[in-house]
Amino acid sequence: MVNNMTDLTAHDAAPAWQTRDHLDDPVIGELRNRFGPDAFTVQPTRTGVPVVWGEA
Repeated sequence: MVNNMTDLTAHDAAPAWQTRDHLDDPVIGELRNRFGPDAFTVQPTRTGVPVVWGEA
């Protein structure tokens, strides 16, 4: 469990410019558990913030 922002930055050792898919992000895991793996698409980003597109 992440307790604060320091834990988040210590966990992210990849360079800021590197694109990440965020599939290991806890928020993505929660969404998949609740809505199923086909309910949305995760967009790889360089922002450090997961981007999720929902199915209509």
